[in-house]
Amino acid sequence: TMQTTPLAVVSAAVVCVAWATSSMAAVHDRLSQIHPPPHPRIQLPPQSESLQDLPQPLHGQGLRSHSPVQGQGGATNGSVFNVRDFGAVGDGVTDDSAAVQSAIAAAGLAGRRYSSVGWDSVASRGTVLFPTGEYLLSATLFLPVDPSFTPPDLAGQGSAMLRQVNASADIVFGSNVVVWRASGLQFLGGRNQLHIGNNNTDKGGIVVTDCGFFHAGSAGVRLLEPSRSLQPDTVGKAPHLRGPPHHTLESFHGSFSTQMTVRECRFVECAQAVVNWADWTLVESVWVTTSPSMPNDTAVFENHDRMVLSHIVGVPREVLGPTTRQRWVDNYAFRLSGNGVALRDFRMGGEGNGLGGIYNFAPFICILIQSPYSKLDLCGRIPLNASSLPNGTDTEPAGFVQVTGSVLDTHQPIVVLEEVPSKVSITESLIWDGGNFPVLGLGDEVNLSSSLFVAAFTAAVARQNAMLTYTVDGTNWNGPATSVQTLPPELLPFVPGRVEASTAPQVGVWTAGQVVWAKRPTLGLAGWLCNASGVPGQWLPFGLGAVGGL
Repeated sequence: TMQTTPLAVVSAAVVCVAWATSSMAAVHDRLSQIHPPPHPRIQLPPQSESLQDLPQPLHGQGLRSHSPVQGQGGATNGSVFNVRDFGAVGDGVTDDSAAVQSAIAAAGLAGRRYSSVGWDSVASRGTVLFPTGEYLLSATLFLPVDPSFTPPDLAGQGSAMLRQVNASADIVFGSNVVVWRASGLQFLGGRNQLHIGNNNTDKGGIVVTDCGFFHAGSAGVRLLEPSRSLQPDTVGKAPHLRGPPHHTLESFHGSFSTQMTVRECRFVECAQAVVNWADWTLVESVWVTTSPSMPNDTAVFENHDRMVLSHIVGVPREVLGPTTRQRWVDNYAFRLSGNGVALRDFRMGGEGNGLGGIYNFAPFICILIQSPYSKLDLCGRIPLNASSLPNGTDTEPAGFVQVTGSVLDTHQPIVVLEEVPSKVSITESLIWDGGNFPVLGLGDEVNLSSSLFVAAFTAAVARQNAMLTYTVDGTNWNGPATSVQTLPPELLPFVPGRVEASTAPQVGVWTAGQVVWAKRPTLGLAGWLCNASGVPGQWLPFGLGAVGGL
């Protein structure tokens, strides 16, 4: 028997169709207003210039361009936006820049924020999906910066590669990236491949997982730094090492209040792997093969706040030697708090003469500088040739370098102190001394016996909350490594464990009650006891009988 559809049901269906039609029209009207902003640092050259001297596409010859398909931008599978629905081809020949940008703009409308608890609280995000293919790009992909948008996640399906043919352009740029994820993608070419961050917002969380970064001219992953106008010359990296700005955003505070995780990724022949400006960044389970064209005086990992590097396999390629000052890690101080790096299970390979280890530029003594954009205190460098501590000097514990459970084959000092941090700890690691280098080396301008460092060490000792500690307790392939063999004598007063020496200390700031043990004790001489604080203090020898015959 034929059943008659109730009139109410028909009416409801008509209303739903009308609502959906009007909603989609509103979405397309909004998308038509979206235009990628100009690149914050560069202008793209004409296409013919951008493709000169670049390798040919992997699939076929030449380059075809197209306009994005109009009217196809519907989300598939909820909030997932497939770039193919926006006209991307993924054949390695067609320029997919405009099509992918359209997909990103559409996905930005799918995000939602909790307006009741702050604009930076993200409730949900759209996802831009890249099916298997090679997506050729000639322009930077911009994540939405309009406050009504939420930068969408980027996800690869199968084997998806984003290939930038413009060597001076980033692949992805976003300055409003608060909570965001990239996964399953391969990035090839360009300058910075993920150049992202936020204006020091709160509750930031960035995750990059299962991605490959190949032949980046600058960095595979670079967090946005403060505007150059907000970086005083005496804070962080010295001006002659900074190079040109990586962006020209004005009044941009940097991506500090953010947690970033980079996990299970591969970095192959990038000038740098990760440049960190976040409060807490974890890089783990990562393979790194360095670039043979890595610039001099550059580090694979560059840290300006706090960074943990865990389970890293590092393979250097065709390194020219110690004079190039290429190294695995740089640790800088920007803010007074933070500026520390911890390495766990890190393989610093010795191939190609090996890279340098860790260069520390984070001092434990700073001139307090009020941040030009917030109440944060910045760490101003004190000239290392100063004769005394300037007014405004702070000796709070700042700057740390920690290495544990690692294989260190650098053929150079494991840690080079261009500035002296509050803590250095190298423990339970396998050290290869190659050319009989010290485990801990000093920069050319660091003189630990100078009046500046004597005053700084004395001030730090006088403050109960400013504990300096320097520990080297590992295993050297050519014999056991002890703190005496691997630390400069001026740092021995701050070794938390047993200190051994051949003679009573001649340098360093020592405190009454400290003991230095003789390397080869005898019944008559077991060590020396400091009975008066000073530089180097007053020392009394003692024998085994003086300590109960022990």
